[in-house]
Amino acid sequence: MLRGISRFLVAAQVLLYGAAGTSAVLSGQPPPPAPPAEIEADRHALVALYIATDGANWVRNEGWLTDQPLSTWRGVFTNPEGRVWRLELQVNQLTGTLPPEIGDLTGLVELDVIHNQLTGPIPPGLRRLASLKALRLASNQLVTGSIPIELGKLTRLDRLSLAGNQLTGPIPPSLGNLANVRLLWLSGNQLTGTIPPELGGLTSLESLSLGANRLTGSIPPSIGDLETLQILEISRNPGLSGPLPASLAGLHALDFLGITGTDLCVPRDAHFETWLANVNFDGERCPPPGPRQ
Repeated sequence: MLRGISRFLVAAQVLLYGAAGTSAVLSGQPPPPAPPAEIEADRHALVALYIATDGANWVRNEGWLTDQPLSTWRGVFTNPEGRVWRLELQVNQLTGTLPPEIGDLTGLVELDVIHNQLTGPIPPGLRRLASLKALRLASNQLVTGSIPIELGKLTRLDRLSLAGNQLTGPIPPSLGNLANVRLLWLSGNQLTGTIPPELGGLTSLESLSLGANRLTGSIPPSIGDLETLQILEISRNPGLSGPLPASLAGLHALDFLGITGTDLCVPRDAHFETWLANVNFDGERCPPPGPRQ
């Protein structure tokens, strides 16, 4: 039993810290520290974040700007090597803009700054965060520019939440490269243009929220390729129109479909009716066909 538990713990270390961390576990020693230059770069990036977002007036800023280990700074989490891997600064009265130095936190896995008062653009430098799995910028006031196409390079992302801001422009087709993303929330912005068919390549996607924008056109048939999709929320986009593509009736994992506040409709045929019987549906069915002449 103990031997099995030990093997499990080693396997867990492989997932969390990689081979170097595993070797340390097997030897009974802690993982070697990161090079001082990397830790210093993390510290410099955090200081830039503090200054750019008025850290002196955050709700919680204990430990920040001290010479203590970064793990003692409120909301900062480090891995065994001392690198910053998670930032949790949600609901903390951050104002101002995210500085470009945020892209220097190259060990970052999770960034959460939801429910603050951040303004300005999403820094393109985020593309350098190759290990990032969760990016939560929702419920701020990001008002300038559009969603950077560079976010499509963060191929390890499994959660991307940009909802509740004032982002403009189209949804970048490059987001279709996020093969591991399970949650994609872009609702409550001012996004325009059509829904990119490339989103149909997000084969791990479970929740897609595009509601309350200014999107136009129809639903691309490729959305029907999202076999793991459970939530499809595209309501309150008056410019969306037309019948849903037949491919959507193949989304057997879907639990909720929201199309209210659009000119989209569900075709009146037996295939769709059978499908809708197992879906929580908020929207309209297409008008019945008129009499044949």
